[in-house]
Amino acid sequence: MSRGSWEWTLESLLGGLNHTLSNRLSTIATVAQYLQSGDADPAEIGVMLDEEAEKLERLLSLLRLLPRSPSTEPVPFDVDACMSDAANYAAVWTYAS
Repeated sequence: MSRGSWEWTLESLLGGLNHTLSNRLSTIATVAQYLQSGDADPAEIGVMLDEEAEKLERLLSLLRLLPRSPSTEPVPFDVDACMSDAANYAAVWTYAS
């Protein structure tokens, strides 16, 4: 996966994560207001909170599957060009000193 596609993937993932967490937070805030109203049925509140906890757990289980960083593939290294550049740099540096 290229660096650009990894960044796009992360950006998409974070956008989706933000949306999902915002939804969960809104539901929990609504349940809290309902509970404070005094009209709430404790059993109903328990069911709602259990549902939200399950949704958050599913989200976390998916996040745990994600790799920590993009897979890296070997990058070709031109030893001859590197040595040539190093020699040229050394010559310029020696001459300038």
